[in-house]
Amino acid sequence: MTVSTMGRRLALLMAMAVSGATCLPAQVLRPRFVPIQPELFAAGGALANAFADIDRDGDLDLFVGFNGTPNRLYLNSGGTFRDIAVEAGVADARATRAAAWSDVDADGDPDLLLGFTPGAGPVLRLYRNDGAHFTDITAASGLTVETGAVRQPAFIDVDGDGDLDLFVAFRDRANMLYRNSVGVFTDVAVSVGLADARKSVGAVWFDYQQDGDLDLYVANQDGDANGFFRNDGGVFTDVAETLGLAWGGRGAKVATQGTVRPCVADVNNDGVADIFSANYGPNGLFLGSADGTFRDVSAAWGVAIDGRYDTCAFADVDHDGLLDVYVNGTVSATESFRDYLFVRAANAKTTAYVDITPDNVLALTASHGVQWADVDGDGALDLALAGSRPEASHPVFRTVLPTAVARRSLQVRVVDANGRATLAGAEVRVFAAGTRELLATRWVDAGSGYDAQSDVPVHVGLTSMKPVDVEVTALVGGSRVRTTQRRVSPAAYAKRGLVVRVAAPRSGPRAAGAQASGRVPVVIETTRGTITAFVDSARAPISATNFLRYVDSLAYDGGRFHRAVTMQNQPSDTVRIEVIQGGPNAARVGARFAPIPLERTRDTGLRHRDGTLSMARSGPESATSDFFICIGDQPALDFGGHRNLDGQGFAAFGVVTSGMDIVRAIQRSPVTAQALTPPVQILRIRRATFSMVPATEPLPPARQR
Repeated sequence: MTVSTMGRRLALLMAMAVSGATCLPAQVLRPRFVPIQPELFAAGGALANAFADIDRDGDLDLFVGFNGTPNRLYLNSGGTFRDIAVEAGVADARATRAAAWSDVDADGDPDLLLGFTPGAGPVLRLYRNDGAHFTDITAASGLTVETGAVRQPAFIDVDGDGDLDLFVAFRDRANMLYRNSVGVFTDVAVSVGLADARKSVGAVWFDYQQDGDLDLYVANQDGDANGFFRNDGGVFTDVAETLGLAWGGRGAKVATQGTVRPCVADVNNDGVADIFSANYGPNGLFLGSADGTFRDVSAAWGVAIDGRYDTCAFADVDHDGLLDVYVNGTVSATESFRDYLFVRAANAKTTAYVDITPDNVLALTASHGVQWADVDGDGALDLALAGSRPEASHPVFRTVLPTAVARRSLQVRVVDANGRATLAGAEVRVFAAGTRELLATRWVDAGSGYDAQSDVPVHVGLTSMKPVDVEVTALVGGSRVRTTQRRVSPAAYAKRGLVVRVAAPRSGPRAAGAQASGRVPVVIETTRGTITAFVDSARAPISATNFLRYVDSLAYDGGRFHRAVTMQNQPSDTVRIEVIQGGPNAARVGARFAPIPLERTRDTGLRHRDGTLSMARSGPESATSDFFICIGDQPALDFGGHRNLDGQGFAAFGVVTSGMDIVRAIQRSPVTAQALTPPVQILRIRRATFSMVPATEPLPPARQR
């Protein structure tokens, strides 16, 4: 771009800052959109953008991914930005189509995942936020996939175990769901039903059934139907056709049409999730009902515009209590589809949206990324766009409302029991204080913009400064946990925002005593019956992670319990034990994972008692995939015990919570020496939700010797 061209564009931005649409209903308040530091944000070729407070100073910072030029990370200091990507270590020059912020390592600050177009090296890159610098931990995390056109990433706790898992949509290969086990990610998409090979782009997670686990809506392109994956205890079923969401308002099986971005919002303030689809083809808007069904209102609400659209992003721009939506048109070398800012008319008799897109925004040929965030702390949501064309820009606009109107808002940050932002998909409802009059519903970001995820507070526009009750519903350990803050004064939180800490459930089978202690529920299905257990990834992280990697890779499918040790079949042993031993399907394993170091019970605080799961081994560094289950207390297997001559014991890593009758029945099966004849088949071992595994008391500490 020439200097004169850039100058003309900047002059146009400033001159048109106060301009906007005309012929608006009297009920519509028209904000002004004033460009912030236009010289800084003048570069084109931007694809994805996402906000997070990377230095925890209260100001929202902005990452922008570019198409082959160095990415940028803008540090926000009181509403003034500067690019720190080089010094922070995130100025990658690979074409970056996806960006997701989330506190992956649970240390209180947001980490950054990037998705690249295929090229040299992995197509995903995970950066750990170390304060002043970001460290590439891709290899250590296991996210080393080398192929695939990355689209939507989203960090969510899909299994309710307290750490963040990762979903990644791909445009040209099956989608992936990475289960997080103590910072190591393993793809489990095949085993849970999410390895969808359609041409996916955007995706969003939310609990549409309100049953305690996250469901997934995936947008697909090139004539492919969208997928709506209902989560049934960790197994996903595509019910898009049944719900009427397979095509998102576009034509069925039209090769030139597709959905790029699904957005979840409560547009009619009934507390139920509605869905907007930004499409190639007519856009779609579907109102959700409490019974789990959806109704197409696209035409009636005035948004079924036929064209090509990349992104939708909801916000209450004018603080009238009704959600507005920005829809981003596609811009290419040969065609351009304009953007739309649709607002609802307060107190209007019609439900239709009204277009108020300002002329200075229309002039930008923006496409792809759209994010709303209050970057200057005045209470109003500001607008960040990303223009993909070389002649475009990636502007940030300050949304200017009358001061009193701008202050009529409340920002709510949802954190877990440890104060960490790990609850993507949580619901925030705001009521008139002391009543059940619902004023607004919002969702913590679980997929937004163009292939992005921001780590920002939810924002609620209000019609007055009267006190409100704030109710947060978070998915914790497979349960819907409600936390309410009563009689909240919006004025008291105008500068710092309201932080709602969601405590773990205190009782019941989904109690997060298990979650808080790092226990992962699993189900062992055999031909004799089902055994449920908890794997303790907090106290035995090496052994637990090893076992779960075999589980996630389906290695135990078709495996077997092949050994039963009883008091009668160990005649030469002076120290006798009782266990059954199981292992994987040899055809599935090979040399998949290396042996692991021994985690001694002295160090983990776990001991071998009735129902304990432990790793089989010969030498101290030899455990791989075989495990055993104790029948009765077995102190001889603890550190210092005498079953093994080296005295180091075995690595306990979990406990059976139900099905010990099955374990004992397997032990009583016919044996030759100690070999079960025939072996008892393991049908499969799967992670489960906390609702599927009965609670048990924590394992007692190891005996001191």
